[in-house]
Amino acid sequence: MQNKLLYIFLILTICSSCAVLKKTKQNTSNTDEKKELQFIYLFDEANKNRLNGNMQTALEQYAAATEINPQSAASFFYTASIFISEKKYKTALSFANKAVRLQKGNFWYNLEKADLLYLTGNEEDAIKIYQSLLKNNPYKELLYRKLSDIYIKNSETENLTALYEKQQKQLEYSSEIAEKLFNLYLKQKNYSKAEKLINNLIIKYPGKLKYRGMAAEF
Repeated sequence: MQNKLLYIFLILTICSSCAVLKKTKQNTSNTDEKKELQFIYLFDEANKNRLNGNMQTALEQYAAATEINPQSAASFFYTASIFISEKKYKTALSFANKAVRLQKGNFWYNLEKADLLYLTGNEEDAIKIYQSLLKNNPYKELLYRKLSDIYIKNSETENLTALYEKQQKQLEYSSEIAEKLFNLYLKQKNYSKAEKLINNLIIKYPGKLKYRGMAAEF
C-alpha cells in the first residue's frame, strides 16, 4: 500500500514539474517573440525616419532597437550613416566599428569604416581596408576610384600605375585610364610600355588623331 502511494506521489510530482517546465518555456517563447516584434517595429520605423530626414528620431529608434538586439549590425551601420550626414565622423566611426565587429565579411560595413578612417586621419588603415576589399571584389569600380584618389594626392605613381593596370584587366577597357597610364609610363621613362599602349589605342580608335600625335612624343 505504501509503495503504491509513493508511486502515485512520484507520478504527480513528475507531471507537476513537466507542467511548470512547459509553462516556463511558453513564457520564454512568448517573451522572445514579443522582443523580436518590438525590434522589427523599431528598426523599420527608424529606417523610415532616416529616409524622411527625421534623423534624431531615427537615432533614438536605432538605439532602442539595439537595446533589444545588440547583435543588429545593420542598426549600427545606419546609425553611423546618420552621423556621417552630420559630419560627426569620430562618433560615426565608433558605430561603424561595431557593425564590422558583428559582420566582418560585409562589404558595405567595411567600406563605411574605411571611409571614416580616411576622414578621421587614419589613411594607412583606410588604404589597407580598401586594398583588402579590392582583392576580394576586383570588379568594384568604386574601390579603384577611392584608391586612385589617395595615390594621386600622395603622388604614389607606382601604386597608381599598378592600380590602373589592374583596372584595365578587370573592368571594361577605358581609353581614359589608358591615357593616364600612357602619361605615367612616360613619367617613369618606361617607353616600351608607353609605345605598346599607344599603338593599341591607335588600333582600337583609328579615328582619333590625337593618339597618333601622342605616339610622336617619344
